[in-house]
Amino acid sequence: MGKKIRSHQKKTFKRITVGFDEKTYNELCGLAKEFGMSLSAVTRIALEENLRIYFGKVRYIDREQAEEIRKTLLEILDNCRKIYNEMNRIGVNYNQEIRLKNAEAKYEAIKHDDGVGVFRRNEAKAEYEAVKSDVEANTYFSKEKAETLLIEYKNVTEKMQELVCRIPQ
Repeated sequence: MGKKIRSHQKKTFKRITVGFDEKTYNELCGLAKEFGMSLSAVTRIALEENLRIYFGKVRYIDREQAEEIRKTLLEILDNCRKIYNEMNRIGVNYNQEIRLKNAEAKYEAIKHDDGVGVFRRNEAKAEYEAVKSDVEANTYFSKEKAETLLIEYKNVTEKMQELVCRIPQ
């Protein structure tokens, strides 16, 4: 029976020169020895397969489209940062509201406790009033603010969806 001819041996090849670092070169030589192939054949197989894997995923776009996508992504990023900052403020306000509830509960408990002295009562009242004043000065959260944030978030996600649809697959 005749010797089996590999399909890549039927092709005509163009010669190129390529350099590898020592580790990669040694790996290629090891594979060639392990599989009884030439170094050229192993290199060719590795390169061809990786080209399909890598460049099969890359999609090209023109410069104008790339610049438009970049600007839109920056706008989306800016909007996401704004939404994050607003949500963070709402979280701070929520914590202040909890602090106020705790200070109020403490003050009410001490105010109605006959065993507590005037000094502790005045101290609890001062703490409660300080927290209440701080919360009133820094109140940020409102139902309208939350609704506005949800609308902004919806707009940002819709813009991202439009952008993704414009990128070729």
